[in-house]
Amino acid sequence: MSFVGANSIFQQLSGSARTVYLLNLWTAITVLVAVLAVLAYRSTHYDAGPHQRFRMRALMLWGGWWLSLAVLYLMFCTAEIRWHGIALAVIDSGSISMLCFATAYTKGTVFHWRQTHTIAFGGLLLIVWDILTGEFYQNPTQRLIAIAPSAVLTTSWVISVGWAFYVRWGATAFPFLLLTIAYVTLQMPAYFYTFVVAPFSSTMPALASEFENLKFIYWWLFIGKIGYALMFFILFFSPRPFCPDMEVEQLAPPITPVQIYPKLKVVMNSLFLVFASVFSAAAASVFSKTIEIWLRHIGFPTAVGG
Repeated sequence: MSFVGANSIFQQLSGSARTVYLLNLWTAITVLVAVLAVLAYRSTHYDAGPHQRFRMRALMLWGGWWLSLAVLYLMFCTAEIRWHGIALAVIDSGSISMLCFATAYTKGTVFHWRQTHTIAFGGLLLIVWDILTGEFYQNPTQRLIAIAPSAVLTTSWVISVGWAFYVRWGATAFPFLLLTIAYVTLQMPAYFYTFVVAPFSSTMPALASEFENLKFIYWWLFIGKIGYALMFFILFFSPRPFCPDMEVEQLAPPITPVQIYPKLKVVMNSLFLVFASVFSAAAASVFSKTIEIWLRHIGFPTAVGG
């Protein structure tokens, strides 16, 4: 999600950054295989009928995102990527799929494919934008304008998925929602560095030098991916009677206690909360450092650099 861009950007990263860059993609592929194994093992526990069909539709949308990561990895493995916009379009196609997943999970068994047409149409326009602007990366400002819609889309789907689980699971999924917010907070500096700072480090050496000290952000994102995947898997694949009622559409938590929220084991939920809290604290720290660096870059006095 956060380690995206053209092959030229990838080549400019240091050896350690390249390693983490690829580790993120390899993690995605490895976890996908693990999930397929879990699904095969636990599928017999699901109820037959509409409930299972809904889950399979959602699973198809979720698989679209993993497919986009696999395609992106193959693009990185090539000697050269001539069309920068194509790489961004691949990522956006996966983001669109996950935004549709969030829609499906909130609507439950009343979900129909036509309910994703608006998202798909908007996503098509964004992909056209990626392709048309992909070659106009002549300066940091142009590049920032070109990637801004993709950054917004990525942020939207990550938080939307977290919210979808929260409205279905209630307090049980609050650590997952907290993790998604922390993840996108941490992801924005990585986007900015990968797409804007690194390719033009020679034209703004001071800013590039300060961002060099934040490269550990890649490791935090790597850890965040693992936590995000595990929480997602456990919540999504939990069989009945532990999974929430998916018979009605639910876009927000009910104001009145009209339903009893499902619960995971206390130990597991506690581990989720501890992980999400620690990750959120790290994300807040890194984000504040990023803001401080940027303010110094534009000449705004800060407590450290002013």
